[in-house]
This record gives sequence, C-alpha cells and structure tokens, in this order.
Amino acid sequence: SLANMTIENGQISYSDAQSGAAYNFSDVDVTLNLPSLDEQLNVAGALTWNAERVNIDATVERPRAVLEAATTATTLAVSSNPVTFNYAGDVTFGTALATSGTVDLDVPSVRKLSAWTGSPMAEGGGFGPLALNGQLASAGTRYTFSNATMSLDGMNANGNLVVETAGARPKLSGTLAVDQIDTNVYSGQGDAGWSTDAIDFSGLKAV
Repeated sequence: SLANMTIENGQISYSDAQSGAAYNFSDVDVTLNLPSLDEQLNVAGALTWNAERVNIDATVERPRAVLEAATTATTLAVSSNPVTFNYAGDVTFGTALATSGTVDLDVPSVRKLSAWTGSPMAEGGGFGPLALNGQLASAGTRYTFSNATMSLDGMNANGNLVVETAGARPKLSGTLAVDQIDTNVYSGQGDAGWSTDAIDFSGLKAV
C-alpha cells in the first residue's frame, strides 16, 4: 500500500494564495487509503468547520490523474446540517477543475448556508429550502445543469440551467418549466403588493 493514513482529532489549516482566503478545520477524523497511484483512493471521515460537523466520503478511481491533469471517475458525498451534496462522475484535474456527472444537492436554508460560508445575505424574505438534482458539467466558474429538477422556497422547476459565479453576483440563464413564481416571499410583502426593492441573489454563490 502506498499510503494508509488515519487522522484523529486533528487540525488542518489551508490558505488560498490566489484569493487570500484561509480555512481552518478542527476535530478532524479521517481515514485515507491509497494502495497505489493506479488504484482507487478512498477518503472517509468527518471534520468541524465554522462550528458545524461535516461528514465526507470520497473516491478517486485513478489518483495518478491528479498529477497528470487528466480525467478520472470520482465520487464525493458531503453531509452536514447546512448542506448535503452528492456527486458521481468524471473529474478533470488541471488549472481549474472540470466535472461531468450527476449531482444531488439539498440545502435546508440558503440563508443559513450563506452565513455559514462567510457570505451572509441582506435581511429579507425567502431563500429557504433548496434542492437540485441532475446532470452537472462544470469548468472553472461556469456550471451547467442539464435535465435538472429543482425547487426553491416551494417553487418547483425542471429543465436546463447555467450558473456563472465569476462576478459579484451569480449570473443565471437557461430554460426552465416552473410550476409557480412567487416573488412576494423575497420582498417580505406577503399579500401587501409588489415591492420595488431589489432581490439579493448573492447567497447563491454559497451553493
């Protein structure tokens, strides 16, 4: 075996030199099994970030692809109170990651997720439960969801969606069939009528 490692009650610190962001993980309990660079890598365990426990289970079919900036089958399962995420498909490792596979996302509250990741949203209504399932193709900051089913704040949709996260706010485009559109939930006006206040979608960058 090339590597068989277990971390118990550990600490991990990571700094992104490009963005300047720093991440600190505590109570790290992780097991890593890497028989060889050409055999499946398995990572399983849990850690604490921003006072939330996060469970992680991941596999990389051919770890050598990471060193060669190549493509390999990969799975990732992340579960916590703020978000549950599952991915299964191909990942291309390079300057920017690219993916092609199926994704399943469940967020009990977009507002709470945004605050947890350090980008609290402006006060207002809406941005509660979010769920998304479909085919994901991503490259850099562009995410394309195909044959997707999604729901947000009780509104349900299916179709194709493109999300671009490079700007200050996410840019969304696509073709969706929606069962209803209720903007009152975001204005906080209820049945009092239409509000001219801008709706803050910046919290979607946390998803």
